[in-house]
Parts: sequence; C-alpha cells; structure tokens
Amino acid sequence: MIKNIGNFKDKIDGTIKCVYEMENKKIVEMSVLYNKEDKDVVCVPTHHFCNLGCKMCHLTNKGLNKKMIRIEIDDFMKCLIETLSKYKTNKSKLLISFMGVGEPLLNIDLIFDVFKNEDKIKALGYESVSYALSTMMPNDNLEKLSVLVNEYNIPLKVHFSLHTPIDSERKELIPSTRVNVSNALKLLLNYKNQVMKNEKIMDNYTKFHRNNIPVEIHYTLIKGVNDGNKELKCLINLLKEYNIPIRVGVNSGSLEKHLVEKYHGVTAEGLVESALDKVHMIEEMGYDNLVVSIKSSDVMMCVKAHELLAPVCPYPLHVGITESGTLLAGNIKSSIGLGLILNQGIGDTIRVSLTGDPVEEIKSAKLILKTLGLRKGGIEVVSCPTCGRTKIDLIGLANKVEEMVADIPLDIKVAVMGCVVNGPGEAKEADIGIAGGIGEGLLIKKGEVVKKVKEDELLETLRQELLHWNE
Repeated sequence: MIKNIGNFKDKIDGTIKCVYEMENKKIVEMSVLYNKEDKDVVCVPTHHFCNLGCKMCHLTNKGLNKKMIRIEIDDFMKCLIETLSKYKTNKSKLLISFMGVGEPLLNIDLIFDVFKNEDKIKALGYESVSYALSTMMPNDNLEKLSVLVNEYNIPLKVHFSLHTPIDSERKELIPSTRVNVSNALKLLLNYKNQVMKNEKIMDNYTKFHRNNIPVEIHYTLIKGVNDGNKELKCLINLLKEYNIPIRVGVNSGSLEKHLVEKYHGVTAEGLVESALDKVHMIEEMGYDNLVVSIKSSDVMMCVKAHELLAPVCPYPLHVGITESGTLLAGNIKSSIGLGLILNQGIGDTIRVSLTGDPVEEIKSAKLILKTLGLRKGGIEVVSCPTCGRTKIDLIGLANKVEEMVADIPLDIKVAVMGCVVNGPGEAKEADIGIAGGIGEGLLIKKGEVVKKVKEDELLETLRQELLHWNE
C-alpha cells in the first residue's frame, strides 16, 4: 500500500514536493513546478536511493548513499497519477522530467514503461505530454532511447550535466562516472542526429521546449574548480573535434561589473565590448565556429548595440529582444526592435521571447520576417478596423480566418473586411477576401465580387477556395 506522507510547498518558487512511502518503506519524491506559463511540469526520480557520490548533489551531501534501487513502474505510476490528480491545473500540456534521485539512464526500462502508459496520464485531462531527461553519465541506453522516441514520436530532450571537460576533474566531481567526456559527446550527438531525422518529433519540440534542440549540455561554473582557462581550452578542443559551434551570449542583465563601472551603467558599448572580449579569447585558442548574441530588454539599447557590433564582427548574429514581456508588450517590443535591426541587413537568426506559449513565439517570428519581406510562404491575413458600417462579428471572423489558414501552404494575401460597401475596394490588393453584411457576405478576388453567400457559410466558402487554390 503506497502512502502519501507529506506535501511540502517551497516558499520561494511555489514548487510542491509530494513524498510517498512504499510498502517496503522506500521513498519516492515527486516535484510539481508552477512557474511555467504554458504547461504543468512534474520532476520525477528513477530510483529510491543513489550512491553515485556526485560532489555537487545535496542528496549525497546529506548521506543518502545507500544502494541504488530502481523504482518499479507500478509504484511509479501510482505516485505520478496521485500527484497529478491532486495538483493538475487547467493547462492542457504536461512535461515529465526524469531527474532527482538516481541516474535515469540506469533505469531505462522505467522510462520506456512510462511512454507506454501515456494514455493513463492523458486520461487526467492532458492533450499532450512531453519529456525531459537529465543525465550525468550518457551510455549506450541513449541509442535504445532514440529508437523508442522515434517509434512513438516522443519529444524527449536530453540534458547532459557536463560540469568540466577534463576527465580527471569530472571523476573527482562524479566518482561513479563510467564514460569519458569525448565518448559522452559522441553518444549525445548520435541521439540528436537520430531524433532530428523525425519531422513529427521536431514539430513538437518547439511546443514544449522553446527550441527544437534535442540535446542540451549544462556547465555549472564552480569557482576555483572548473572556471579556469585550462577548462575553457579543453572544452574548445572538444567542440572543435565534433565541429560544435559556440554561442557567445551577452545579456544586459549579466554584464560584467567592470564594464558597468567603465561605462557608468549598462550600455550598448558595454554589451559589445563584453561580446568581443569573449570572441577574441576563443579565437586565440584556435577556434572560430562561433555565433554571437547580444540582447537587452531595452529596445533602443539593443538596436544600438547591434549597429555597433555588426561592422566589427565577422560571425553570424543571433538577434532578439530579451525579457520582452507578455504577448501584447512582448510582440510590440520585439517587432519594433527586430524590425529596426533586420531592416539594416543585420542579423542571421532571430528569437522572439514572450511570456507565453512558445508556439506564439514562432508565429510572431514568422510574421515579423514576412512583414519585412525576409520570408516567403504562408498566408498573410489583413483585416480592417471596426467602424459604424461593420455589420458582422469582424473581430471573431478575423481571428477564425487567421487560425484556419495557419497550416495552409500558400503564399498569398487574404483580406477580411467588415462591410460590403467598402470591402471590395479595400481588399483589391489581396489575392482573395471576404466581406460581411447583414446576414450575408461576399467572396472577393482581386477586388472583384465573385460570390454572395449566407453569413454562416462565409468562413467555409473561403476555406474551400483556399484548399483548391491551385486547381
């Protein structure tokens, strides 16, 4: 009989830890995170105890070093279902992250069984489920994992805790590590390459993980342990071996203290100097496969920084306005900032950062590029403002049209007009359009009325025209 022995809420971030006792007195702890805007997140262990002895792990520091015992799927699912049943929000997406007690790749069967039991999880009211896995010791089970995620089209992201590229140092931090860093990277790259072949999986990555990168490598800097030039040089040599690009990222919120003092605050000049310092350091170590990103939440500072950096930086620039805000504020700030930068021919890749569903970030990025004439493909929807002549639910209709055309692969302009008086004339620059009247509507092509239909048939009429556009 599984018994819940306590639920504890963190006062800082609101994380809830649900602790369960098994019949054999072993403990399972699951953590529910509430600081995610678009999905529920639950962090789950794979073992009851851990004896890997990782020096940076608080569990080991507390003496929890008993023999590592795998959690069985039946016990795991009972704890997971009870936790989610108690704390599920109204969100439709769930991320299950295998992390906490134990090395997930040493209990790969449990992960496979969770995939196979996904229907029980969705029965709680989730439309979709994604996964993440945090590993200290990549092993051959990654190959088995890649086969299964491809079979089930599962967007599972692997997070590798590197901490140092020097094997002897890593052995000191992680005494039980069973693979050297070079082989670990080889295994991770193979997983990435296998997953990226699956288009269905890649489409799902951005919906859950904010990017479509199947593997992330984490490097926690520990002062005096792994933060020296020796470690940096070794890391660069490893990246060179596998031709992995380095992103040099500078953020206005993390600008070095001496540069803040030099420029009397956070400035565009300081951001540029910080980025170039890192670039020159890496170049001196013999590597030039770089991409540079300088971001600020201050739109005009960000624009100026890119204007200063572009003439002196030979590497691709990743452009974005960081911490831009909610859907409304974030879209306005990103559109203005990216528009001013990209219109000068500056920038190679972009990121729209919004406090919201990552899908909205992709939509906004595509529309910004299309508006600037930098991207082709996809239907552009134009619509008029409401006025006294509007005789239809124009706002609702325009939103429905925009949603309807999102996945139709046409490079045309669609107009949504609120009245039959000015609608045809105002829609003449669009390839096709609709205009609303009292109980009826018009189908328009290049400004000419081609059909009159009932109001409730207007949307479907437009849809059929688009689906058969090239016939």
